[in-house]
Amino acid sequence: MKKSTSRRTRARRRRKQSTDSFFQKKTKKEAPFFEIGHAGGTATSGKGRPSTAVNFGHLGPVKLKGKTKADYSNNGWKATEEKLKKGTGCEGCKPKKCTEYTGVLVSTFKVSTRVSLPRMSDYQAYSACQKKRIKAAIDDVLAPHEQQHVQAFKTYDGTVKTPFSMTACRKKLKNIAVAKFTDMHEKTEAPRRAAAQAASDALDPFVVNVDLKCK
Repeated sequence: MKKSTSRRTRARRRRKQSTDSFFQKKTKKEAPFFEIGHAGGTATSGKGRPSTAVNFGHLGPVKLKGKTKADYSNNGWKATEEKLKKGTGCEGCKPKKCTEYTGVLVSTFKVSTRVSLPRMSDYQAYSACQKKRIKAAIDDVLAPHEQQHVQAFKTYDGTVKTPFSMTACRKKLKNIAVAKFTDMHEKTEAPRRAAAQAASDALDPFVVNVDLKCK
């Protein structure tokens, strides 16, 4: 009785191992060659020059400073429309292991921004009339200007599609492809970021005079 039970147990184990092996092979076969990737060294940020609104009034100069910070780190790439076929001209492997890999690299770019404006709590020493004018300068002049910086930074946003083709030994292909994709993506990202930063820089210097000659 024990021998019969033992044989049935071993048979069940063999069937389970066979089933697991089938799904493991199937999963491996159907897995995409590449998933999303992030280029190294892209956790960068850019700052618009501080914008100021100044006044020389009864209580001395009032300086209203605004700042917009841009974070460009949310960018990445993904290989799409991938095709693998037999290649030629590989070194270091048998001809049948030589693989040609083609597709389209999709680079995505998305900037996030944060605007900092003066707080009215810093101007409590001023009269009600003066505080009203300070607030108007912040809300109606400085804030809209900082939104111009936001829009300038957002010119970074978008998607770029770049066809690719490479040939390498199948065993080395993934590492070669990742290095190539990273380089392709960074060469697209760097000038895009520089252009957005230049558009923001072009908005400054920015100065507004606030008339505080009131009671």
